[in-house]
Amino acid sequence: MDLELLKKFAIVAEEGSLTEAAKRLNTSQSALSRAMDLFEYRLRTDLFIRHARGVDLMTQGETLFQHAKKIILENEIFLKSFLEDENKITGDLNIVAFPYLGAEWLIHILKDFLELYPDINIKIHIDSDNVNPLNFDVGIGSFIHNQPHLVQKELFPAHSYFFASPEYLEKYGIPRQAEDLDQHRLVTYKGQETYTSHRSINLLFNTGKTPYNAPRKPYFVVNSLSGMLNAALHGYGIAELPIFSAISHPELKLVLPKVKGKNLPVYFIFPTNRRKSKKIKENQRKSKKIK
Repeated sequence: MDLELLKKFAIVAEEGSLTEAAKRLNTSQSALSRAMDLFEYRLRTDLFIRHARGVDLMTQGETLFQHAKKIILENEIFLKSFLEDENKITGDLNIVAFPYLGAEWLIHILKDFLELYPDINIKIHIDSDNVNPLNFDVGIGSFIHNQPHLVQKELFPAHSYFFASPEYLEKYGIPRQAEDLDQHRLVTYKGQETYTSHRSINLLFNTGKTPYNAPRKPYFVVNSLSGMLNAALHGYGIAELPIFSAISHPELKLVLPKVKGKNLPVYFIFPTNRRKSKKIKENQRKSKKIK
């Protein structure tokens, strides 16, 4: 469970109003509303009843609110005691990661890590093909086969889904079934033949098609996951993106949520001889905690 979303949920529950909660969080009501929609989607349950005066908690929401208060309090107590600890972890932490994971996802979660460990200096190296941490402390990417000298721990599964901006869906309509994609603009990674272990697998071409139908043609093609994300954010069309991309961009809307791509799990990788490193242990814990 994403701790930041849990904190936002707790504030909304305390205020009983998205408007007042947004003021406390110094964000917009629409952004907070989308974050709560994402939170409910990930939990597969409704937490609020929304009405003109604000929001009321449903039974599941009440249960989660009691749990959230305990978790947040325990986290604050831990942080306070930890920051008072004189045994600080220091030094460089060199990370190699796939482009999107290193440039967007990792940077999104490292802020809290660096506040906990202000004496650590982070160095991120982006590599689109190889995250073997031979010359680094850790790697973050897909599983590397036939490497017994590496410890490879799964951080989280990473299914892909279809996403689009609210502006695009308002202009072109919301696909209700896979066949509707024939009438939409598609943002894809390279061509129909493209497949790699850590990028889009281009489900948009053939979802809802039979073997006798010609695949769809893309409207906008870019060989970068970040480029696909930005194209979707700017309303170019519908893109297939890993689910964790929606965490840092809750404004994106899920399209055809029952269509799910292959799981391409993300791994935390480091040499066996660095198993006892405090820096690596804490970075792994933080990366796994916030997906």
